[in-house]
Amino acid sequence: MTPTIYSELIWALSRKSLVDLAIKNLDKLILQYNYIPSREPLYILLSYYADLGVYQEAEYLINKYFKFITIHEQSESSQQKSWQFNFSTILMKAYVQALHKEISFRIKNLEEQIKKNTSLITSKENMNNPLNYLTKDNFTQSSFYVSWKKLLNEVKLSNSKYNKDHFELTIRFHILSNQINHQEFPLNEALNMIYEMKGDGIEPTFETFKILLEGHANSPEYNSSKQTLQRIENTLGIFNMMKSFGYDMNNIEIFQTLLDSCIPKYERFTDIDFKPIRLKIKEKIKHINNLIKIHKAKHNQKSMLTLLELYGCIHSFSEMRHIWFDMFLSGYHRNLNFYKTFIKASSQNIRESTYCLDVLRHQMSKEYPPVYPDLETYNLLLKCCIKCDDLITKKQITNHIMKHYSSSQK
Repeated sequence: MTPTIYSELIWALSRKSLVDLAIKNLDKLILQYNYIPSREPLYILLSYYADLGVYQEAEYLINKYFKFITIHEQSESSQQKSWQFNFSTILMKAYVQALHKEISFRIKNLEEQIKKNTSLITSKENMNNPLNYLTKDNFTQSSFYVSWKKLLNEVKLSNSKYNKDHFELTIRFHILSNQINHQEFPLNEALNMIYEMKGDGIEPTFETFKILLEGHANSPEYNSSKQTLQRIENTLGIFNMMKSFGYDMNNIEIFQTLLDSCIPKYERFTDIDFKPIRLKIKEKIKHINNLIKIHKAKHNQKSMLTLLELYGCIHSFSEMRHIWFDMFLSGYHRNLNFYKTFIKASSQNIRESTYCLDVLRHQMSKEYPPVYPDLETYNLLLKCCIKCDDLITKKQITNHIMKHYSSSQK
């Protein structure tokens, strides 16, 4: 094959994510024809690893083909000079994606821990993640962060100022780092970066604003219930900023994040300190719901479940029932997660506990398709029995648990 055909082959293989074969052919092309790789195949090849967050492999390939990059840098072609921007951006993206994967896992893990009252889980999936060792105490001394800072310094030295991609990736890295060490990486600094970006005449993308919203909704800066109201105010401020930039807000994912920001992250249904601000939180929930209607965004099952949980958190049980019946009238399937959320919130109140025992638990089999309780559901129903001192139903549910447990052992 000729060098031109080889180059086209490498480009095509990289586009199809057949990267091992692409690298094999690229090395063969260099060895046999002393070929200088063109910009496009290498860019696509490295983008594959950047999108996956495999920053070590992206860095390895950059070092492997560095001499060819140097040749391009020395060229007078403006297109080839711009490659250095793309090249540094790819590596920055690889670092951001790697951190994003780790933080996403931790948030998901924390949600499971809160719902099930269990300790943090280390899955096989995360055991293979090289960043699972990062903690608040070691993050800024870790090889990952040190390498990131080195990369930023190289970008600053090679460019008079950040371009749009450099700004956005730096902001995203800071927001994600806040999840690990919020004292070292406060969210207000990410906002300052956005203002700096705007001052340079560069507008942040919708995705960067979305990540900033999600960062506030999940940030450890707002761990206590007393700070929940401040978190909501901040997320609504970012929402208004997005509107001022002219973005179309007809997107339920944005409103989902606003709703998520209303939920206390640890105490949920039982925190006593949360009581004084319940009415204020309720006003914010209604405000967000009105925004959803104004912007003609449509609720989905996730947003309806969040509303159900929110009204449970603030002990607004009448609103919780309205959501419950609205879901039925809107044709949503009230699955097991909906039932668990409703029962868990209701177990804090005698009247609502009685309703769950007398009515709600019998509705599960009438759903279409039917909903079958698991052991966690039975345990939540037992809490309702204890709350309203219903010994007869408690005995019935205990028998159900015994049958469920014995059948699962067979």
